[in-house]
Amino acid sequence: MPETHLTQPSTHTVAPGLLARALAMRERVKAHQIAKRRAGQLGTLVQLREQYETLHARVAAMRQAQATLQTLSVDVPDVLSPSLGDGARDDLEALSAEEGTLASQARTEARTAWLSYLRNALVAQEKVIRAAWQEWVDARVPVENPGLLGMLQELTSLRSTIQQMMGDYERVRLLRREMPSPDAVAKVHTLTAALSEAWRQVGGTEIPEDVASLLQAASMPEGASLDLLTPEVLAWIQARGVTESFKLSLLHARSR
Repeated sequence: MPETHLTQPSTHTVAPGLLARALAMRERVKAHQIAKRRAGQLGTLVQLREQYETLHARVAAMRQAQATLQTLSVDVPDVLSPSLGDGARDDLEALSAEEGTLASQARTEARTAWLSYLRNALVAQEKVIRAAWQEWVDARVPVENPGLLGMLQELTSLRSTIQQMMGDYERVRLLRREMPSPDAVAKVHTLTAALSEAWRQVGGTEIPEDVASLLQAASMPEGASLDLLTPEVLAWIQARGVTESFKLSLLHARSR
């Protein structure tokens, strides 16, 4: 019968100091992971708060623009429900209170989705407000008629008036691109009055066809034929006090 040898299983004793260091390292890794997760979520909360602040301010601006249009008896469809502004303010206060805590992922995602909805609603509301504002401005400001202004600008005595009118129309275009406000309304009223008076001085936004023909021809290097100076055209020129803008010259025969 073969001889049997019994052996003791090998055992390795871990030094107490090494075990303690391993446990401490595990705790540090765990703490780092928690801190990293907390920093990420707090960063998200800060970003959300900033977006809420921006959108809340835009809601307030939209309400102010709507109030301005209401003073002008202009009805604007309300894309934003009245509760949206209050909801934004309440969530903003809640976000400020949660900055020191960890919000759930689901709550963060819900707030992000709500912000997206609010942002789209604001875009739609702004589009409606701008369209109503521009329609109101266009209904009050006299028609520009750039072609006529260009012809009248050739008349020396009217040049400064026409240049002022062109500048006023440019200011109107800038105001059309703004959101309605009491200040913008006041400026539109002022420009409308100034342009109406200027058009009255130059004879209105329309010009007789015969006068237009003379002005176009006279602005060319070869000048206008005397046949274009009909009694009606002469009366138009004299009525506006611009006779000094025209000079007669004799067309000499070209040398052969």
